[in-house]
Amino acid sequence: MDCGTHQIDLARFWLGSDIVRYAGHGAWVDEYEAPDHMWLHLDHSCGAHVVVEISYSYHHTSKNKKSEFVYELIGSEGVIRYDRERAQFRMEDGAGLHEFEFHAEKSFSGMYLEWSHALAAGHSDLLTSAEDGLRVTDIARNATDEAIKNRRTSRMQAMTNGRA
Repeated sequence: MDCGTHQIDLARFWLGSDIVRYAGHGAWVDEYEAPDHMWLHLDHSCGAHVVVEISYSYHHTSKNKKSEFVYELIGSEGVIRYDRERAQFRMEDGAGLHEFEFHAEKSFSGMYLEWSHALAAGHSDLLTSAEDGLRVTDIARNATDEAIKNRRTSRMQAMTNGRA
């Protein structure tokens, strides 16, 4: 069910906005129940739309196997884009292009330090709450279930049409 829980969290954190609607879509390269490739569309209360695309098979037939990770937040005021392959982290808005410091992965030492501070203080301005974590997990699980259900429905329709 890894359909981008951290990316969902990040969108909510950056936008400071709850998710009001979402839809999950999947693609398969094998018979495993969960999708090998997921698209998750998130609509936020602030009007922003986020697309999360997670794949474990994006280059499954490529000679040069690689892992791609692109993250885009598309809002009414601009676009935030993180591209691990191109080592880019930028925002483009009405004021122009803003380049941010790129990191290939999250700062685990910084995250654990903040977690330590949160345990001592009882809260954190940088980390998600347990309630937010449960909400994000529910979105990821429901979106994955939706993709699996849609696959089953499509297969059943194909079988029915094939018999007609």
